Amino acid sequence: MTKGTTSSYRLYRRNALEERVDITQYRDITNKYLLYLVNKLKENGQVKLPLELGTIVFEGKKIKIKFNEDGEVTNLPVDWKLTKEFWNEFPEKKNKEYIYYDNDHTNGVRYKFKWKHLGNKLKFKRFYTFVSCRALKRDFAKLIKEEKKEYMVHE
Repeated sequence: MTKGTTSSYRLYRRNALEERVDITQYRDITNKYLLYLVNKLKENGQVKLPLELGTIVFEGKKIKIKFNEDGEVTNLPVDWKLTKEFWNEFPEKKNKEYIYYDNDHTNGVRYKFKWKHLGNKLKFKRFYTFVSCRALKRDFAKLIKEEKKEYMVHE
């Protein structure tokens, strides 16, 4: 179940010990804090969450291309736009040959967000996950492609 600002505001209203802010102020504060966290993540490639909730990390991994026994690539995502253009030009190859993303612009490194929560005190943490929004993914893709920003890479 996904929770948003409105549901967290209700929880805040129930539990606030001091004077409460209205929902407009609450959203403004929340949005500014989330923007602060995003900027720290863009700047450092990681951001430590409050209350010992762990760290959000943006890191890369060098991908070694793997093939199955038929010689087909098994671990790279298909570039559907180029594949469909290829199939339009060569209809006999449709559903037989694919074009894959090779991440040449990052020397074969595939980046992703991870929530490192080892050692935090959150109960039932295995039931939680971090999924970044599409806008954040696109912002980081732009940083990598256009601004040539580099982040931590694991081999």
